[in-house]
Amino acid sequence: MNLLIIILAILVFIVVAIAKFKIHPFITLILASIIVGFLMGLDGNVILDKISEGFGNTLSSIGIIIGFGAVIGTFLEKSGGTATIAKYILTLIGDKKSPSAMNLTGILVSIPVFCDSGFIILSSLNKALSKKTGISIVVFAVALSTGLYVSHVFVPPTPGPLAAAAALDADLGLVILMGLALAIPTAFVGYLWAVKSGSKLTVTDNDSLDEIDEIDEIDESKSNIFAVLLPILIPILLIALRSIAKYPSNPFGDGFIANFFSFIGHPLPALFIGILFAVQLVDKKKPVIERLTWVSSSLKEAGVIILLT
Repeated sequence: MNLLIIILAILVFIVVAIAKFKIHPFITLILASIIVGFLMGLDGNVILDKISEGFGNTLSSIGIIIGFGAVIGTFLEKSGGTATIAKYILTLIGDKKSPSAMNLTGILVSIPVFCDSGFIILSSLNKALSKKTGISIVVFAVALSTGLYVSHVFVPPTPGPLAAAAALDADLGLVILMGLALAIPTAFVGYLWAVKSGSKLTVTDNDSLDEIDEIDEIDESKSNIFAVLLPILIPILLIALRSIAKYPSNPFGDGFIANFFSFIGHPLPALFIGILFAVQLVDKKKPVIERLTWVSSSLKEAGVIILLT
């Protein structure tokens, strides 16, 4: 009971420190760790050692993976790949069910792209669809948000589930498959809630909708949908094959093929291959220095995520 009270108290402290007093989350989490250590009766030096140990373990297990995932997400964003995915799903489903298209887009896009970035990237498409269909933009916003967040919470290589998998030494391929199995029905519930509740609400200022007259004006990748999906699907496929190769029944045997999939399906080479496919989406006319800037900016973003994780 004492442990439960300490955990609840420290959660309140974290929320209040970040939301009310605007203390940076990284500083807040370090303070929370120190406070918990003292409340649990640990020696000060032990607390500091454990904080360093925890950070080191996180960095060694998922640091590079988060960095690679951030790079893939940035290249999908900058090349217009995310808009291509959204428009393709919209074409398949149709305008009448466009909120469900945005919900599905959110699930897919948020696997490599951080959910907040995905929402910003796709907001212009939300506005255009709202204007074209007459459906409240609140419906689109909620449908997209729930789609983005379920992948962000359940499906690696997004940092949260990736860190959980590393902490529990769980099979990453199985975590991805189980995460998707949870994410899809959860997102569907979010979509139903968006349609039921969001349709009753309107935004007070619709001036921003006038900024976009046509959906076609939104930038998208010049590559086809198959090429755009490869940076997302190839790493997931390789990681899944690695999980299969490690089954006790040895479906790939215990020779070269099993060893090959065990290596190539590790998150590091799998996501690196995803980066290679993502780079191909960029217009060849783009200067090399600009692409390097994209990599640098994505790694800076990944650095903050790693610290918080």
